[in-house]
Amino acid sequence: MGEGPSVKAWVEKNRKKIGSEVTKEVYDGDLDWPLGKPPDLKGGKLMKMECLGKLILTTFEKEIRSSPFAARTTTTTTTLLLCRGSGGGRDNGVLMKLNFPGNLSITIFKAGESNRGAFVTTISVADAQTLRSSRQHLDVTGDDAVFNADAVLDVLGKADQKQYLATVLLDQTIFPGVGNVMKIECLFHFSLHPEALLKDVDGEKRREIVLWLRDFAMRWYKLKVATTDEERADILLGAQLYWINARGMGHENDAPEGYQGRRKVVCPRSFCGEKTSTMQGFSPTPALAFQNKLDTKYDDRPRQRGSPPKDLGFKSRETSYGVSYDGLKPCKPSPNCFCSSPPPPDAEDDPLAPIPIPRWVGPSSATMDDVVKVINTYEVGHDSIDGGGFKIISQSPTYLYVQFESYKNGYVDDFEVAMLPGSPPTFDVRSSSRLGYLDYGVNAKRINYIANRLNSEYNWSAPGVNLSKFQNYAILNSLS
Repeated sequence: MGEGPSVKAWVEKNRKKIGSEVTKEVYDGDLDWPLGKPPDLKGGKLMKMECLGKLILTTFEKEIRSSPFAARTTTTTTTLLLCRGSGGGRDNGVLMKLNFPGNLSITIFKAGESNRGAFVTTISVADAQTLRSSRQHLDVTGDDAVFNADAVLDVLGKADQKQYLATVLLDQTIFPGVGNVMKIECLFHFSLHPEALLKDVDGEKRREIVLWLRDFAMRWYKLKVATTDEERADILLGAQLYWINARGMGHENDAPEGYQGRRKVVCPRSFCGEKTSTMQGFSPTPALAFQNKLDTKYDDRPRQRGSPPKDLGFKSRETSYGVSYDGLKPCKPSPNCFCSSPPPPDAEDDPLAPIPIPRWVGPSSATMDDVVKVINTYEVGHDSIDGGGFKIISQSPTYLYVQFESYKNGYVDDFEVAMLPGSPPTFDVRSSSRLGYLDYGVNAKRINYIANRLNSEYNWSAPGVNLSKFQNYAILNSLS
């Protein structure tokens, strides 16, 4: 293929179809070169190309699922939708082919007898042997394995903090054969830039990343040692299983006719090859949309659910400016969260600390059941939010935790209400996004909708989010 539109132009052209916030951070000016003539791809730029491969997969996901199509793989080194060398075979049925200097290409084929494959990563035998000998965090005994997350965190803490996070994670937390799949999936899962440095990721986020990789790695290892389809079905849950022609992965038990010598591997968000009946995108926990969603229009998209926060609930806490309190988790400075619990900060304490919203106060008869009744009749899709539905995760007389999901991409927000002791009945409220920096007004709209219904239907005094008092939030989220 000759010189064509630039990568940046291609991304901009498809941005609406992609619908992913991560593109705003990942696909910047560094990728603005003609598709046929990129610069030498090393380090972070190679990572960006791997992510571009996933972007292409995401963009054409529906076509890939329905056809299905398969990506050509090589016998030595392959990355997600990105091949070093186009390899042999016929070019019949090519859906899309992007050639790059340096023997680098992206090729998507229609699935056929001569070119079945999957979007997978394989590594060389020498690299695999090196990784096997250096994995001190992993203890494998017989058919069981133990993953020491603290050992990985220790490695991250001692490593050069100017290294790429992805490079260190690849070295420390992979099983041979799935390293780049895990690495790229992890970057997208946490909305991280491919060139994110260790120093850019704080301790809490590091732990979330390592635990996510642990779950991914353990799932893959258990799949590898499983011997029956029943065992594999229990392990996979929402994952997918593919047969691929690649060395050093999985095992060959129970291979379908014509697939002897090929291997099984778990492969996230790929829709090609010989599939099992489980067709959801990979996630450490099944990434299924809530049943009360608007419709199934976007079910074929991968869900960007993010990791559930580990410290939700009503408990003793401390603000970023050193004030102790009992309540719900405080918000970070990013304009995608509201919470009524933390004491208001003084400007000299922490000028970036979020301002708390007012608590909700009910009449003497108010109970948590009032909130539950509003949630149970919540209008999915009101004000163009929460079209993916919702689910009550935890409920008691004094605490309520609900997850809300966006319509197209499956972003999950966490919503909490806690009843405080004393009279009149007073309630703390918190609504926060898991992924991204902005929320485009979603959390404010959700709080206002629930507050307005409590006021009108149950005679509460529940203030909403007054944007005139949260001007920074309104400006950054482009709210009028």
